[in-house]
Amino acid sequence: MTLDRRQFLKAAGIGMASVPLLTSGCSPARRPTSGDASVFNREAAAARNTTAPIGGDLVVAGYPVSWWVDHFGLPLHVHYGPRIRENAAAFINVFARHYPKGEVRFAAKANAHPTVFKYVRESGAGIDVASDNEAQCALLAGIDTKFMDVNGNTKSDELIQLALAKGMVLIADSPEEFELIAGLARQAGTTPRVLMRLSGFDIPLVTDAAAFTAGSWTKFGMNVHEVKAFVSRLGAYPEIDFQGFHAHIGSQISTIEPYRKVAGRMIEASRTLIAAGHPCKMLNMGGGFPVNYVDKKQWNQILNRIRRGYLAAKKGDTSHLWAWDNNMVGFRDETTGQLHLDTWTGEGYYSEHPKENMVEALLTSNVPVGGKSMPFAKALREIGEPILVIEPGRSIPEDAGVTLTRVGHVKRVLNKHNLVAIEAGVVSFAEALAVTIPMNRWELATDVDRRDPSPFTGFIAGQLCFSGDMPSRYKIELPRRPARGDILLTHDTGAYSPQFYAASTNYFPRPSRVIVDDVGQIEFIKTRDTFDEVFSLNS
Repeated sequence: MTLDRRQFLKAAGIGMASVPLLTSGCSPARRPTSGDASVFNREAAAARNTTAPIGGDLVVAGYPVSWWVDHFGLPLHVHYGPRIRENAAAFINVFARHYPKGEVRFAAKANAHPTVFKYVRESGAGIDVASDNEAQCALLAGIDTKFMDVNGNTKSDELIQLALAKGMVLIADSPEEFELIAGLARQAGTTPRVLMRLSGFDIPLVTDAAAFTAGSWTKFGMNVHEVKAFVSRLGAYPEIDFQGFHAHIGSQISTIEPYRKVAGRMIEASRTLIAAGHPCKMLNMGGGFPVNYVDKKQWNQILNRIRRGYLAAKKGDTSHLWAWDNNMVGFRDETTGQLHLDTWTGEGYYSEHPKENMVEALLTSNVPVGGKSMPFAKALREIGEPILVIEPGRSIPEDAGVTLTRVGHVKRVLNKHNLVAIEAGVVSFAEALAVTIPMNRWELATDVDRRDPSPFTGFIAGQLCFSGDMPSRYKIELPRRPARGDILLTHDTGAYSPQFYAASTNYFPRPSRVIVDDVGQIEFIKTRDTFDEVFSLNS
């Protein structure tokens, strides 16, 4: 039986605790390299899709793929900094048009590094952090602490004390943590701004279960039904400047309805707060704004191929399978185990409202409040026009990054399906490890003009020693059959993939991560692990 992603995460023998994760402290930004002005193509770097073909190879962030390979080796994660700044600014511009009291915080976990944060700062956005190191990175990048939020379900005393000293906003995860913050604030003689995170919303599973954080069975937040009781006790905490409420549905929320429902409940909670004699100064709607990895036609084609392969296999024909081992987890309700071929329950990889468009759609839509439907903007005005904060994560750096890997070989499975083995693994593709992702954004980066008479289709396998190492459990389509030594490019890996589950499994080194600026200067976000670093040797 194939080891699926959840079994992998639970397996003690190869659990993530047994390998060093990329959680080391952020040190000052590494010295930029000079790049190569004679090679850098500024127009190609600024191309909307991050890559552009020139000659027989692709150009990535302004440099030919062959140049990247020669200078940095493979695998390699490449980010284009100006795209990060542009994406963050797009959210700010939505608020400028529809709700001037809106503010943006980049969710640091998506890609934490002082240089990444520098581009976020240049856009005018702040940072949402969940660890001491993320906070130190933000300070190092010069983020104004007025626009820094401290999140997370288990904050250390040191992180809370840092937030108190620097005037950051603290988002309490529970009444118990709220009381802890109050105690530390009394000791420090400060009056911090604090929000209470809410969960327990009556919304269905709207994304992959691993990325859903707003239901009843979640480790995050206080259940929304406890708001009235919580508000009744606020008078006992004069050392807290209580601002309002926070909620985060999860990651890659592809439809607007969950945002509308949560927004309505947040308005209701705010009314309860006001009725108890406390103003609502701030509401934080979290993030999860979706990235379009494919267009609508491609998304529907993928779903139809998965369905068609499953139904054909039920009749004994496995030649049309599009999902590895005919695994239909994306169509299976993870709460009931029931299979629904007409409903995709995993993360959606196409949305009618991608990125900042989801925020705009919400601000211009009606939300359910107290059994009635009313414009969200009107509802905000009626509770005193609080500051409205959002925390976009992956939607800011995701399409600013790509990953380059080398093809090892192509083999056959069941003598029917192609399997492309690459010199990398799922620890370089966090989405493939953590959630069900029908990745359709792989592309040959070398010899791009050559095509076979018919497209090549196949699965992608990594080089790690466990069966769950499948960077793409769904078939990808390429214009020709790849050969050993070809370079594969994976689009949209600027968030999470480079670092969230990065590990030296099998003691392969974690690859380099670099970021390129407008004029071709290159800076390391992470250097490739050396042998001594992998084994923590002192030599």
